Amino acid sequence: MYQDIYYNNITENKYGISMYSVHGVCYKNNIHENNIERNQYGLELYNGCTSNTYENNIYLNNFKDNNNGVIIKNDEYGLCPGGNYFNQNNFIDNDISAKIEPKRFLSLFMGNYWEGNFWDRPRILPKMVYCKHLILSLFNTDWRPAFLPNKIDV
Repeated sequence: MYQDIYYNNITENKYGISMYSVHGVCYKNNIHENNIERNQYGLELYNGCTSNTYENNIYLNNFKDNNNGVIIKNDEYGLCPGGNYFNQNNFIDNDISAKIEPKRFLSLFMGNYWEGNFWDRPRILPKMVYCKHLILSLFNTDWRPAFLPNKIDV
């Protein structure tokens, strides 16, 4: 907890950054001003059975050319990570920009906060983050996406 990950070029890995918590908490970390490119998973947030990954700040990052820019998931018994802040990131040319994969429908009850992110193209309407349970996407929506890519100095 309380880690700062910034000013990195993170490329060609299975996991660019993995915040993987099994027994304990992973919170109040700052991930900012990174180029996260050509990874299978740019950023993974994962909760195990007795853990919680929350209140992390992910901002001003370039997620580019990844298979999955951001993936949020849990194991069969854990809560899906929630209460994390994704602000002013650029999601460009990823196969999937961001997705949430809860193991069970009721395993996700706290949303994440998405605001001012650029999602491949100019948008004037909100951008829902993909989740296999549509109703849960409402709790993971960028209500004010960026119209142009955010300026990020790395």
